[in-house]
Amino acid sequence: MSPMNNRLLVPRKTPGLLDLVPGASAAYSLRALSNSYADPVVTVRRSSDNAEEDFTASEVADGTLAAFCGAGDGFVRQWWDQSGNGRHLLNAVSGGQPTIVSSGQTVTIDSHPTLRFDGAVPGDGVGDALASSNQSNVNYTDGTGAAMFCAFALHGSDSQYSVFNNAADGTGHRDQFNGLSYSGTFRQSRFNGVASALPATQSNLLVYSQIVNVSENSHTLRKDFVDYYSGTQDLAAWSSQTGVAYVVGAGRASDYAVADISELITYGRALAPAEISVVEGNIAWSLS
Repeated sequence: MSPMNNRLLVPRKTPGLLDLVPGASAAYSLRALSNSYADPVVTVRRSSDNAEEDFTASEVADGTLAAFCGAGDGFVRQWWDQSGNGRHLLNAVSGGQPTIVSSGQTVTIDSHPTLRFDGAVPGDGVGDALASSNQSNVNYTDGTGAAMFCAFALHGSDSQYSVFNNAADGTGHRDQFNGLSYSGTFRQSRFNGVASALPATQSNLLVYSQIVNVSENSHTLRKDFVDYYSGTQDLAAWSSQTGVAYVVGAGRASDYAVADISELITYGRALAPAEISVVEGNIAWSLS
């Protein structure tokens, strides 16, 4: 048998989330979600001279981004879609861009880089939000269902706000796969006009999931791997809605959130239980 002492052994890369469960309709993170992804994760504007530059996940983590911003602040102009579908989230209005570097330090929560949305700040009168108009069928690709996963933390208690939202129109109807919103005294996820209370707000990052399966006529909401709402829904109105803008950090044009958002992944198909567990586990592993 030939000796193997001259053989080069290359460590195997740990598969990324999109390697494990491919086919996302949109995917936003500050880490690379697949081993093949080498493009930027954010485009950042620095406060000192408004210069902009793209940064990869490794450059966010290794201090390159913070060095670019110097002693000042950095604001996210674009959050890149890693799914390959080009559904990037952006905001060209300088006063409405979420913060990623503050006074020379990368913004973190639980030691993880994050985008910080500070609501409608009285100082500039503009709420932080990122949006994409390229969302046709983002939540309903093959008619089987949809799934959305997010790592975020809520702060503050405005009278009403949305953390992420895919509304059918500007009148508050949420017939598509909506995200998470706050109204009055409780957090809720609205889907097809039905609101469900989310357990108490926490300041640490949580893994939130929203699962729809058309064949089962089911809609399930999950927090940190545990169902807190599960029921049947009339999915006809929801499934017929397509091509609606997706907004992160606000409702369509208002209801700005005070929140840290680190990751958001959506699938336009029904996911098997095993796939749901893999996605949730991968997000939780990245936050550990």
